[in-house]
Amino acid sequence: RGPHTGERLFSCGVCKKTFANKANLTAHIRIHTGEKPFKCNTCSRAFSLKGTLVVHEKIHTGEKPFKCNTCSKAFTMKRALTDHVKNSYRREAVSSCLTTLSTRAFTEKGTLVDHERTHTGEKPYRCETCSRAFTAKSGLRGHRKVHRK
Repeated sequence: RGPHTGERLFSCGVCKKTFANKANLTAHIRIHTGEKPFKCNTCSRAFSLKGTLVVHEKIHTGEKPFKCNTCSKAFTMKRALTDHVKNSYRREAVSSCLTTLSTRAFTEKGTLVDHERTHTGEKPYRCETCSRAFTAKSGLRGHRKVHRK
């Protein structure tokens, strides 16, 4: 358990990344194993994450859950929305979090990456003193002050 928050940290035995819960670690490990246990009943395509299968199945139903925050155009696949944003709004240099959980926009890629970790549970920044892990380097910097008192 983390000494300050009581949180349990789950660490990948292959690459040492840590996760806030076991489910996120289990999903991450499939990156290393290549396991794809979630299969589409319509086309037999397989996925490592259940959420990816759910999104994929929308292709077969015609549902378009990925909407552009700028023009409201809708897409079946996240990748199609990503391409649309890159090709249509390139000059604005605005990155967006394109998950169905979030509609936030960011002007710096690093900030977007830090934000996306709140969805994946990845915590790559670890305190050398107490081993508590953080999604962003700024969180670790702020935490280090606890040890200076």
